Amino acid sequence: MKKFCHIIFSIALTFALSSIPTISYSFKVKLPGAKTDEKSVNIEELEKENKIICILVANATAAFLEGTAKIFSAHGKKEIAKKYQAVADDIRKNPEDPQKLKDAMNMVEKGNRDLKDIEEEKLKLSKQGKKELGQGVILVGAGGILDVKGGQQASDYVDKLQGAIDGVKADPVKYGAGTANTLNNNLNLMTLLATNLPKHGAAITDTFSGLIKYASLNGVSISQSDAEKKAKDIEKG
Repeated sequence: MKKFCHIIFSIALTFALSSIPTISYSFKVKLPGAKTDEKSVNIEELEKENKIICILVANATAAFLEGTAKIFSAHGKKEIAKKYQAVADDIRKNPEDPQKLKDAMNMVEKGNRDLKDIEEEKLKLSKQGKKELGQGVILVGAGGILDVKGGQQASDYVDKLQGAIDGVKADPVKYGAGTANTLNNNLNLMTLLATNLPKHGAAITDTFSGLIKYASLNGVSISQSDAEKKAKDIEKG
């Protein structure tokens, strides 16, 4: 009898429990320092932006150097002109080569000093010389404008890179062992550009102002808008 009652009780209990609605709980365990909403790092997009900035800076540097070459040529200093033009041509062909970019930027600093000396000569130029002078001054001004823009873009990109490197290091299996190293190299170059290009831009702007006055002594009228238009044309390609 007791056994029978036990069976009846078990059946009743099972039925009662089965009628109770099932409540499901989901627990998320957040580890210390873990980011549950971390976004994936878009390496392809980062490399594309790196390339765009390098090309912009290369074009800015080439414009200044070619302008300097033309100004020297206008003054009959053909051998010096060839040296500046050679570096301008080389950086245009190799805009993403970090070492060539650094070397060309060093040449910009030398060019700024050399152009100051040219201004002191106060020579009266031939018709062809005036033409080259005008072209050169506009290119120098355009180079300065693009330098400032390149410096700002590099500065903004540095912030992106620093965050991306942290993300890549957190998951080396996903992104590949060499990716963090590549991004670090890009970061070093962009930091250099972000630091130096504003200085270059300011120096070139000062040189450009002096060259405008110098050109006017030879009857060549140059304005800021001429340089701005040339800068836009260079960017368009």
